[in-house]
Amino acid sequence: RIRSAKKYLRRWKAMQDQGKESENKSNWKFSKAQQNWIERNIYDRKAIPKSLFADCALAYLCSTKGQSRERMREQAATIVRTISLDEKVS
Repeated sequence: RIRSAKKYLRRWKAMQDQGKESENKSNWKFSKAQQNWIERNIYDRKAIPKSLFADCALAYLCSTKGQSRERMREQAATIVRTISLDEKVS
C-alpha cells in the first residue's frame, strides 16, 4: 500500500508541475481509496517519509476540498492541541 501511495502522489505532483492538460494526466487518476489512505497515514513517517511529505503529500492535501479538507484540518488541530498540552505538562 505504501508503494502504491508513493506512486500516486508522485504522479499527481508530475501532473501539477506540467499542467493539467499535459500527457501526464493520463498517468494519474483520482482514487478515493488512495486519498483516504494518505489522510489516515499522513503523519506516519514510515508510511510517508519526510521527503515525500515535503515534495508531494502536503501539496496534495492542500488541494483537497470538502469533507476531506475538513477532516485533515480537524486532525491537524487535534495534534497541535495534544502537543501544546504535552509541552505544558513537561
